[in-house]
Amino acid sequence: MAIDIEFNESGDVLVARLTDSFSPRADEIADKTIAQKCIDDEKTKVLIDYRAVEGQPLPLDSFHSGDELSQRGFTRNIKMAFLDRIEFISANEFYELVATNRGFQLRHFYNEAEAMEWLGS
Repeated sequence: MAIDIEFNESGDVLVARLTDSFSPRADEIADKTIAQKCIDDEKTKVLIDYRAVEGQPLPLDSFHSGDELSQRGFTRNIKMAFLDRIEFISANEFYELVATNRGFQLRHFYNEAEAMEWLGS
């Protein structure tokens, strides 16, 4: 099962809104799709909205997702803001720690306006 992605733009930011159910494989496919869209559209800022995705990653899923960003197609010049539900804060903080320790620019947010402000900074 894949995660559905709807793309649009907000200024110089690529916005990816995801829906469906979480699985490690679906998450990997979604990341590869979003990374390729960033490259194709020459975008260096992306907002990835997971709020409508059902299910929660396990800690090991969060580690692998953060650890494999370059293998999934993201480059370190892409600034990523993730929107998610507050109940996933622990998994999101772990993911963020792993990814930023590998040189990626990303943060998790629970408010879209704050995410867009950070992307613009």
